[in-house]
Amino acid sequence: MPLDDRERSFENALARHLRPSGSAGACSDAETLASYHEQSLEPGVMASLKAHISECARCQQILAQLQATDEIPLAADIASPETAAAKPGVRVMPARRPTLWRWAAPAGALAAGLLVWVAVHENKLDRFAKAPTRGDTVTQIAKAQPSSALPPPS
Repeated sequence: MPLDDRERSFENALARHLRPSGSAGACSDAETLASYHEQSLEPGVMASLKAHISECARCQQILAQLQATDEIPLAADIASPETAAAKPGVRVMPARRPTLWRWAAPAGALAAGLLVWVAVHENKLDRFAKAPTRGDTVTQIAKAQPSSALPPPS
């Protein structure tokens, strides 16, 4: 099991690197430090964390990052026009009204397709209506030939 020994030694080295002060169990997690930053912890816990933070460089870095993120505006603050209008120099554009023109292209395409279908359909019906039947062909031939040209029946 040399692989497990290598992994264990790597984890130990990583833990030593991340916690150079030697107090591995004394640092709090990021959520607890965020609660400390927001001052939403109990007074006893706040006092013990304050003593730890004054000595721990890692916790001081995390709190510095939390302080830096306080200056970044939230997405809700950016999106709300009331707060933007309250700031000088920010121009709020009015909301666009929906227009009926956006339906013109699809409606025109639909009308053109319908027109083509009707024209093709009518053209097919006219072909079938004008096509002569066999009985009509014989009648037309008989009408075309004069009766005097026929020989008398014998």
